[in-house]
Amino acid sequence: MKLTQLGLDLSADLCFEHLNAIIECAEKDSIVWVDMEASNYVDATLDLYRRVLSVRPNVGICLQAYLYRTKNDLEKLLPLRPSIRLVKGAYNEAAAIAFQRKQEVDEKKEWMMWDREGYFEFLRGATGSVAGELKRRAAAAE
Repeated sequence: MKLTQLGLDLSADLCFEHLNAIIECAEKDSIVWVDMEASNYVDATLDLYRRVLSVRPNVGICLQAYLYRTKNDLEKLLPLRPSIRLVKGAYNEAAAIAFQRKQEVDEKKEWMMWDREGYFEFLRGATGSVAGELKRRAAAAE
């Protein structure tokens, strides 16, 4: 779900109330995914995600691999044991803030998913878009 559709441009508090109400109504064993939008919304989206995660564990966040900042954002989120959906990224962002070539994005996404010390163990119990593949790789490694 896109936070701008829940009122992010009007008020972070209003958006939080809407998101919290939606998550409260969701099935407890499901995850409500917060989509990442254009780069100018990343900080506000991550702030709201952290805030709602502190009261609702069944919420996940989408991170865009093509943004240079995503590695750092991921590092900051990991201690919270978040559900993460890592995607390549679809917005037309400037070269100053995002990888422009598909090969670069693919390499960065692969690195963030599989080559992180400690991240592999964290994701073994993960849910979300990478969980199935991760669990297959973990089983094959054992």
